[in-house]
Amino acid sequence: MDYGRVKLFIKSVEWTFAKTYAKTAPHEYIVRENLTSKQKEEFDYLGECIDKYGYKKRFFRIFFNYLDVGEKKYWHMENIINRDKVGAVYE
Repeated sequence: MDYGRVKLFIKSVEWTFAKTYAKTAPHEYIVRENLTSKQKEEFDYLGECIDKYGYKKRFFRIFFNYLDVGEKKYWHMENIINRDKVGAVYE
């Protein structure tokens, strides 16, 4: 995995705070359709890294693959990549 590439992408996009989950599971996200074509390539790369190098962890009843990069953990669901602080747990 190219951490430098991942970190550059993470810094290059504007993350949106998930207001709907502010009280239950506060986190940020990006939506693939809102990105430039180059950013979409990097989005796909990050998603692949999460799948290949991440770890499985339960979130309520669902298991997701997570990837820690610095102080944040990243996970994705179809066209969305989410992030939150490493160590944050919501059950």
